[in-house]
Amino acid sequence: MDWINVLENKIEEEKQKINELRLELHKSEAYLKGLEEALKLVPSSQGKRVVTTSSKPTLRSGSVKKTYELIKKTGKPMGIGEILLGIGKPDTKQNRASLASSLYRTARKGGLITKIDENLFSIIDLQSQGKKKDLFNLPHEFGKDDKEEVEPEDIPF
Repeated sequence: MDWINVLENKIEEEKQKINELRLELHKSEAYLKGLEEALKLVPSSQGKRVVTTSSKPTLRSGSVKKTYELIKKTGKPMGIGEILLGIGKPDTKQNRASLASSLYRTARKGGLITKIDENLFSIIDLQSQGKKKDLFNLPHEFGKDDKEEVEPEDIPF
């Protein structure tokens, strides 16, 4: 009996199991992300929402936090130039790039800041207060269908 071949086969079997488990984990994470995104689409008038395991994001002190406070105070989305002036920084190329990068990174991580357009940022609080439609001047009936609305319990997952 060739022990080297037996051990090599066992190693390959375990590597295959690990790869299958990684694939299963990746699928589960994608499914979870999809469910969380679907939850965001459910109107808050449906009652209390299910609390996810992630805690509410917080911001460290600095330009991103100052930006959050500025946008919250003005109640409207702002461009990088406006933000820089509002937080008391000069509107230079370096400051614009640095702040835009920080805000974009915060938005991608699901923080309290959201990017709505090229160098145009808002805060999640504005959208959660129902002001998102107002940002784009959409008609009140926009997005409503003549079809019967689907109840959350009818969603097949």
